[in-house]
Amino acid sequence: MAPESPFDRIVTLAARLFRAPLAFISLVDDALLRGAPIRTRDGFPLGTLRVIDTVARERLLRICSIACQI
Repeated sequence: MAPESPFDRIVTLAARLFRAPLAFISLVDDALLRGAPIRTRDGFPLGTLRVIDTVARERLLRICSIACQI
């Protein structure tokens, strides 16, 4: 398995769950974009999961935050 495989599975699942055309993980903290933080069990930040759609969705950030805690 390639090192990026777990990240690929996460973004594929997120795009399917939210029925969005694009999902990605940002490894650089960018205050201009919203997303759900991805952390290790010890709280170390790994990146941010971001889901993008072609239409605005107010609840997307809240839903993504909940999904990332599972």
